[in-house]
Formats: sequence, C-alpha cells, structure tokens
Amino acid sequence: DVRDAGDVRNAGDVRDAGDVRDAGDVRDAGDVHGAGDVHGAGDVPDAGDVHDAGDVRDAGDVRGAGAVRGAGAVRDGGDVRGAGDVRGAGDVRDAGDVRGAGDVRGAGDVRGAGDVRGAGAVRDAGDVRGAGDVRDA
Repeated sequence: DVRDAGDVRNAGDVRDAGDVRDAGDVRDAGDVHGAGDVHGAGDVPDAGDVHDAGDVRDAGDVRGAGAVRGAGAVRDGGDVRGAGDVRGAGDVRDAGDVRGAGDVRGAGDVRGAGDVRGAGAVRDAGDVRGAGDVRDA
C-alpha cells in the first residue's frame, strides 16, 4: 500500500514494501535495513562513528521521519508512512514500519540498532552499528 507520497524520484528499486504512506522526505539514504525500533530521537548530528550498526536491516518500527535522504537501500520495513518526498532511493524493500522520523541525512551505514527513539535529526553519521538502546538523545 503506497499512499500520499509527496514526491518520489529516482527510486532505484522499490519492492515488497508493506505500507508506505505520507512520508515527509526520503532521499539518498545510504543503506538502512534491519533496525529493531527507531523513533523520535531528539538530534544526533555529525556522529563520527557509532559501531555495530553498519547496516540497518529489518527495522521493526521507524516513525515520524521528516526527511530521510541519501538512503541506498531500505529493506524489510513493513510500514512506511507519511513520507513527503522520496528521492534517489537506491533500494527500498520490505521495511517493517517507518513513520514520522524528523530528519535523517547522509547516514553511512546503520545496522542492527536495538531501539532508537525520539531522534529529531540524525545527520552525517559515519557508521552506527550494534547499538543496544538509544532513546531521547
């Protein structure tokens, strides 16, 4: 189910997405797949290296994303809602639930994060891997 997408451009490969609705802005995300739960984080800019994320796959629930840019591949996400603009996404597959994320830009590789909630903006993170639980940063 894909509804109300504001702008979807240059999507490389979009397949098996459960539900994509009303996403604010998703563009040029490097690779996001398999993350446990990411929603509502305050603001994490310019993180040099947060390891054991590498790749974010199978993300259970990602909510309230305002803008997600430069994502290479988003896979196994079930439900993606409220995206305004989706541009240049390399590969979006099977995302569980992605909702209302404030702003996620230029993330290198985010992989296997347990639970990330309430992040306002996550920008230019080099490498985020294996974080157990990050809330309200």
